[in-house]
Amino acid sequence: MMLTQGLVQLVDLVAAASPSPEPVVIDEDKVSPGFIALALLIAMFVVVFFLIRSMQNRLRNIDVDRHARDQEAKRRAASGEPPVEPDNS
Repeated sequence: MMLTQGLVQLVDLVAAASPSPEPVVIDEDKVSPGFIALALLIAMFVVVFFLIRSMQNRLRNIDVDRHARDQEAKRRAASGEPPVEPDNS
């Protein structure tokens, strides 16, 4: 309880000591994003393009059927059936 009262008093002191800033008038005719923002935006598009391209290459290399083949081999081994040779076509 004592600590919270002390914090409230400290906040009141800081608030009273610092004057509120005057509002800044912005001339909307002079404000624009500029060349730096355009360059950063283009750079981000280039980076995202190469990331998507890399992701597609990695996804093509995933062997989706491997998990199914492993599960089938475990099932066959548990039931005593002979293993099936994979097709290489």
